[in-house]
Amino acid sequence: IGFLDSTSTAISFKLHTHNQGEILNNATSMSAATGQIVFGDAAPANYDDETFTLISSDGTTVVYTLDDDASTNTYGASTTNIGIQGGPNAAWIANRTHDAIANSSNAHYGLISVSISTATLTFTQDVSGTGGNTTISTSETDEDDLNVTSFAGGSGPTGTNGILTSGSA
Repeated sequence: IGFLDSTSTAISFKLHTHNQGEILNNATSMSAATGQIVFGDAAPANYDDETFTLISSDGTTVVYTLDDDASTNTYGASTTNIGIQGGPNAAWIANRTHDAIANSSNAHYGLISVSISTATLTFTQDVSGTGGNTTISTSETDEDDLNVTSFAGGSGPTGTNGILTSGSA
């Protein structure tokens, strides 16, 4: 906490830091950004090779590919292949996608949380702040299969673990 006295010839200001000298983020109101995908088609073949891309607040980008020719998921540093072969409906496909994103092998594990309600996935950035307000892009052009709402609602300064990286405290 600091103060400025315009009548004084000296200015006194104290920053709240920890022992490494980084400025702490003392924002009292911060919220995490959320986004959503609604799966609108029951047939796995209609999703085959469609992609969506999530970007976490730290910039980690993963392209997720829905694959009607595979029944298992595979994970890479910047890609996740979601096997949806044999899926009976949109809720099942959404559940397979949920499980892939929540899997500890996925590059977004610990960065983006995901919840499911029938055929709707809701994503929440694990770090609060405006840095989580990122676009969810998709290869879907008509929104019949994947109806996407990008991350929004993140508020407060950008920073992790209470360390201010931009904004004001």
